[in-house]
Amino acid sequence: MVKDSEIHEDLDIKYTGRDRSVLYDAMNSSINALIIADMEGIIEYVNPSFLRMFEYDNKNDVLGKLAGDLFVDGKVKSFSDVEEIIDREEGYTEEFLAHRMDGSTFYVEVSSSTVKDEKGNAVGRMASFIDISERKATEDRNRKLFIELNRSQEQERQRIAQDLHDGIAQTIHAAKLNLIAFQKNPDKFKDRFKIGIEFIDKASQELREVCDDLYPSILKDYGLKSAIQWYARNYLEINKISSTLDISLEDTLDKDLEVHLFRIIKEAFSNIIRHARCTGTTLALIQKKDSILLKISDNGRGFDVKKIDSEKQGFGLFSIKQRVKDLNGDLVLSSVRGKGTEITIRLKVQNG
Repeated sequence: MVKDSEIHEDLDIKYTGRDRSVLYDAMNSSINALIIADMEGIIEYVNPSFLRMFEYDNKNDVLGKLAGDLFVDGKVKSFSDVEEIIDREEGYTEEFLAHRMDGSTFYVEVSSSTVKDEKGNAVGRMASFIDISERKATEDRNRKLFIELNRSQEQERQRIAQDLHDGIAQTIHAAKLNLIAFQKNPDKFKDRFKIGIEFIDKASQELREVCDDLYPSILKDYGLKSAIQWYARNYLEINKISSTLDISLEDTLDKDLEVHLFRIIKEAFSNIIRHARCTGTTLALIQKKDSILLKISDNGRGFDVKKIDSEKQGFGLFSIKQRVKDLNGDLVLSSVRGKGTEITIRLKVQNG
């Protein structure tokens, strides 16, 4: 058993009398969870932060138990393994999966040091725990986001490559064949020159469409309102979906914000075209001072919001949510089966 008189940090300092009292006061008030175990790994001391973090009601629920049992990691057979793993990783701390009192698990960052008596003999080990479960959850979300963004980028590259190959490349090839025929025999194939030029014009138009899809020239040349009207007219209405637009922008918006808003609206319209099975949509884009309200609704079939908010939501909604998050905005999604869907987005903005 580790005695009070033997406990001090792994330093060349002799804690006696008042020093020992100060040390215990510091350990008891530490925001980090602290434990001390003897050389057999039996827990002899825990501070209040440990009880809170590991959700023990009383220190007697954990004192006398094996410290190694706090860890889920199969590599931790005993408490001494923790220090060896940290040393092996050549760091001051290491991440472990730990058990709470109720058996639930969470990630902790652990540092460990040897407790020595006044003669320098090892009499136990002390460990400090920091709850990093929130950080690990954020890292996991970021990892999934990174994978999803890479996947979407790859899909976009493939789509562009397919558009270029199936559309523009084929059109240019057709133009080339007609112009070659004219070059070989202008008299016989005099009409081929005109056809070849028409194919070149068509390829130019197709290339503009690809470029507009990457960064709409209408957005650059005419602004967000005209771009939304153009998209509604050329995509919604061509799919027999009527659109009612209410766009009121008091000031010129930042260009990056305009692009984000246009992408959000375009993605929402694309989702409506692909999934809603509706006959009509409404869009309101209202700017008031330093805030913007964007509301998009349809009269389609609707869906179960709880299910779409779960793990397997479509990337279209995922993309919209991520853009709103990037803009530090708020998104509310509501949908009723048979009655349609509504997306409400509120943003705080700076005038451009």
